[in-house]
Amino acid sequence: MQSTTWQCKQQPGELLDWIHGRMAGAKHVTAVARSSPTSLDVTSAALPGWAIAVAILFFPVGLLALLAKSPRLLHMRAEPADDGTLLHIDGATTPGVQSRLVEIWNQLAADQRVTVR
Repeated sequence: MQSTTWQCKQQPGELLDWIHGRMAGAKHVTAVARSSPTSLDVTSAALPGWAIAVAILFFPVGLLALLAKSPRLLHMRAEPADDGTLLHIDGATTPGVQSRLVEIWNQLAADQRVTVR
């Protein structure tokens, strides 16, 4: 994922608390933590494609390959702005986290509370 910045109408703490709750249930998310009052880290892990191939080709010993996980870290930093918050999003994600980010964006956009900078 590339870096992006959203401009949101909520205050930083309120926005990060809301996102924290939404991210906690995303597919493949292993941890959601506030690393500071103005930042949120989302850790996720995905099964690499090669692990599935090895598991099938070398069954039953190949099943050990299913233990391989590819960790990803998404960092969000909120800073106060004139009209609410600038939310800087940077890092790598899994498809489940990307999907949840799209849901969050759509919900904020539906409430007319977000724009991209």
